[in-house]
Amino acid sequence: MADVFISYSRKDRARAETMAKALKARGVDVWWDTHLKAGAEFRQEISQKLESARAVIVIWSEESVASRFVCDEADVGAQQDTLFPVLVDLVDIPLGFRQIQTADLTKWRGKPSDRLFQSFIDIIVDVAGGKRTLGGGAPTVEQDGPSRVEPVAPAVLSKPKKQKRKKASRSLMMTGQKARAALIFRSLVLAVLVAGAFGALASVTNFVLPEYRNYLIGGLGGLVFITRYMTFQADRKSGGASLRLLSRSYAALFFFALIASAPFLLEGRLYAAVMQAVRIEGVEGADINAVSFDATGTRIATSSDDQTVRVWDAQTGVQLSSFPGHEDWVWAANFSPDGTRVVSASRDLTARVWLAGDGAEILKLSGHTSTVRDAIYDPQGRYIATASHDKTVRLWDPATGEELRRLEGHTGRVTALAVSHDGSLIASASSDGTVRLWHAPDGSPGKVFAGSGALNDVAFSRNQTKLAAVSDDGTGFVRDVFSGQLLARISVPGKLFGVRFADQDRQIATVGLDGLVKLWSAENGTALRDFTGHEGGARGLDVSDDGSLLISGSRDNTARIWDVASGAQLQIMGHITPAIDLPRAIDRPPYFVASRAPMPVDLVADPDRAATYAIKGLGIAAALLGLGIVLRFIFRLVRQTRVSRWMVVGSLGTVAIYITVLMLSAFPAEATFLWLTIAFVPMAVLAVARWLMTTVLGGRL
Repeated sequence: MADVFISYSRKDRARAETMAKALKARGVDVWWDTHLKAGAEFRQEISQKLESARAVIVIWSEESVASRFVCDEADVGAQQDTLFPVLVDLVDIPLGFRQIQTADLTKWRGKPSDRLFQSFIDIIVDVAGGKRTLGGGAPTVEQDGPSRVEPVAPAVLSKPKKQKRKKASRSLMMTGQKARAALIFRSLVLAVLVAGAFGALASVTNFVLPEYRNYLIGGLGGLVFITRYMTFQADRKSGGASLRLLSRSYAALFFFALIASAPFLLEGRLYAAVMQAVRIEGVEGADINAVSFDATGTRIATSSDDQTVRVWDAQTGVQLSSFPGHEDWVWAANFSPDGTRVVSASRDLTARVWLAGDGAEILKLSGHTSTVRDAIYDPQGRYIATASHDKTVRLWDPATGEELRRLEGHTGRVTALAVSHDGSLIASASSDGTVRLWHAPDGSPGKVFAGSGALNDVAFSRNQTKLAAVSDDGTGFVRDVFSGQLLARISVPGKLFGVRFADQDRQIATVGLDGLVKLWSAENGTALRDFTGHEGGARGLDVSDDGSLLISGSRDNTARIWDVASGAQLQIMGHITPAIDLPRAIDRPPYFVASRAPMPVDLVADPDRAATYAIKGLGIAAALLGLGIVLRFIFRLVRQTRVSRWMVVGSLGTVAIYITVLMLSAFPAEATFLWLTIAFVPMAVLAVARWLMTTVLGGRL
């Protein structure tokens, strides 16, 4: 007679064979059907083995629960009180057997050394009268020929026990129906928690417009439910399903999705796109009156009606410092030749000098009796020149702030200044319709060039041979500095506020009331190109020292950088107070270039860049996943099973947490939360894909 009878379906033959070998290795006589169940003699033999067995093991799986033979054999075991059912798939156990305690081996992947499997074998050995091994391990099994048990010390041999259930070692397993109900409940709980938190934050911070809020909350809840449900189903196919609210596989998938989507937020400036969409609500802004590059073209100074001067990184658009000391509108701000200082001109009747790095005020130039409209350094650093509505130009000592000389001659407000590259000539534009040249060393007057209206700006060419000016009546001119000859004339409807030479003095750029940045030929005044983007009149203009970049400041509260050659808008900065603070710089992230400005990348218009971000994020996440798998394998080799289980989650989670800390140090907290919620989109895709793959591949992933 056989000690143990194993009932199974054909699909579960490998698991039945593993059980049989493990029991034989422990000295238990096992009968298990290795042939197709057919024929009267064979059925008679099955009946005999069933009735004589001390233990009847029934393997409940997706296929066996539908097998009438397995159910019949289970019924015999139940009647004789010898039934020891094992659940290897999360399925509904057939009616009549659901009240019988069932061993939970749904996480068993077929390995003889599995702890849960060995615990079950111990139970059967106790019932069938076999031999236990120290620590529950399995002795060596010969694949062919008689089974043998290695000699074991008498102290560890177990005496045969009466047939009984070992409740301490066996658990009442949830049936498939109950498992699905619990899974749905937990998935709904998780969806409500995440969607509720997202909805609360969206309502408090207003970073999601109210008309879209309910749709986004509902969509997020649906994504969370799908990800949890599909992760469970994929785990079920792989033999490791868990009904916990957050299983290890679910956490690993979430971390993977976070890392994969990080480049879109950090480099694609996805958060900035959301912020820009809600900028129209609850935003206070201030006109930008003037803009200027430093000598290297790497930083920008902007001045605004909000009484501040701000310094920005020209490449990334990050605000580096802010100077809030003026008491009224700031009309202009310009860098010193070495870039360490900034001088500003204000409606508060003063010009002030600031440290460019930290915004500390170091000089206050007082003396003008009306608005100071412009302030500019001599390119050689010998003086500061200021222009005022009091009709004067004044020169100041840049070290002490002492007034050096006063240049008088204009009959109207002096609105703008330009200094030649060698610092020997100063040009001043005035509402009296003239540009006057001054010799800086002694302050003596030079040539006077007349325009057709009140002049708003003036500029020297880099080679100092040309001078351009624009006026309130929409006209402008280019003249030879030495002869005064008119070289070009331009005209637009409305007012022109700013002018600069570009493209090695072959072109001039202008900005005006229409908000357009225009390029003209400096030789004949032919219109060449318009740069569009500003939503209000553009007042400030400057060109980088190499002539390749333009920057414009506008009444729409923004300053924008343009590429002269292509006309592309490269960066945007703003004197605005949005519903959410603008991102700040992330200085040294090792794998990402941070979103350093409120100008988002248009991923729809630039699919190549979007693909680059996707490949980068997925590549990093996949590399970390591979590292986790390798570490798990290593820890399993050294028999650190519990540690090995956390290797995948640990490797992915460590980097995800690092990125989170990095973002929290640079972005507002809302940006990080947005990233955590956006990650559910790729997570849902990955969860469904994994489930499909495990289904197609028969649960081997």
